[in-house]
Amino acid sequence: VSDKGIYSDIVFSPGLQVKVTGGHQDKTLTCITTCTLADNPTYIWYKNGQHLDESTSPQYKDPVSSNYEDSYSCAVKGHEDLLSPAVCVQGQSCNRVTYTKRRICVLKGSTVDISCTYVSYYSITSTFWFRSDKSTPEDLTSDPGYACRVEYTGTYRGPFTLRITDLREEDSAEYRFTFKTDNFEWGHSFPGTTLSVTDLQVKVTPGTVTEGSWVILTCSTTCTLTDNPNPTYIWYKNGEELFSDSSPEYQYSVSRGGSDNYSCALRGHDKLSSPEVTVDTSSLNCLSVTYTSISICSLIPSVDLPCTAIYPTGLTVLSLSLVESFCQLQKETRKCVFICSHSDLQVKVTPDTKAGKRTLTCSTTCTLTDNPTYIWDRNGQCLAWLTSQQHSVWSSETESYSCAVKGHEDLRSPAVCESGFYWDNL
Repeated sequence: VSDKGIYSDIVFSPGLQVKVTGGHQDKTLTCITTCTLADNPTYIWYKNGQHLDESTSPQYKDPVSSNYEDSYSCAVKGHEDLLSPAVCVQGQSCNRVTYTKRRICVLKGSTVDISCTYVSYYSITSTFWFRSDKSTPEDLTSDPGYACRVEYTGTYRGPFTLRITDLREEDSAEYRFTFKTDNFEWGHSFPGTTLSVTDLQVKVTPGTVTEGSWVILTCSTTCTLTDNPNPTYIWYKNGEELFSDSSPEYQYSVSRGGSDNYSCALRGHDKLSSPEVTVDTSSLNCLSVTYTSISICSLIPSVDLPCTAIYPTGLTVLSLSLVESFCQLQKETRKCVFICSHSDLQVKVTPDTKAGKRTLTCSTTCTLTDNPTYIWDRNGQCLAWLTSQQHSVWSSETESYSCAVKGHEDLRSPAVCESGFYWDNL
């Protein structure tokens, strides 16, 4: 991979540099990039680690004295962590600090090494690391919040390392290095290394699970781990290792059962697992329908079906309809089916020889619901006083009878004479 890559019209620069030009006495400093920055940026200048000046010009406003102890660096406002390396105005022994990494992301509970190299024109009397968010720089080895968790290693001109163990989320901060001499102290405003401490979290999608649906578990961090940007994920179910994979996702189909606990970890940090999340399938809120009646007998091929539908939160009942004699509650690919019966009316004649009468019954192939009121006609004339399903007539009668159900008078039965023979419809 080259130092800069070009995609379309976008140029990615390797960073800022301070260019030193001029004669032996006075020098001109220019903050340069490999491409022209957009949006007219503001440049920030540092001298010996201390904030010096800000300007929209990439060139420092005044010539600087040519000496062996001072160093200068520059940054663009809003991107102070991407500042240039400190450079000497004269020679290579000036005071300067160079950080190995500007940003580090690590797992909570792990150990991190934050390093820099430093050079001093004078003899150094002390060195220490501090947090930039403190009002007064404080040596971390004296900070009670870091007791027994911090150590310094390294030598002059070599990497000087701050090691923090048993990392906590509150350790997330910018860490800076400083050194002192008898007559000089490296500035405290020089940007250092920003540390982000993250833990693993398991996210369950969707939030509400239904039987037969797919659940996706995602193992995530709030930032990309510096020492392991492409980790291997380990999944645990009820404390037992389930499998490992390079993908941060694990998916499975839900079935009714008990509660299962899931967590994840990264290979190499197996003991730093995420908190467990519970996927409870013991009482799934599955799709169900409870009908007011077990069956419905209707004279017409389209009916209203009183029922109670139970379905998971977030799902919507689309329709309740009669299709090909099946009353279907439609929700995506699931259907709760209810069989409906369709009936025609007929008048049945039953002889009663002892009483000399015959019984006429307004009959259906199934029992009509809702206790209907019956309407009887004799010779095409309505018998308003007859409302029951059965009616008795003398055997000697020769009239014709037909019946209907109140509310559906147009769906009348064929007329029948009292002897049991059907007449043509009147």
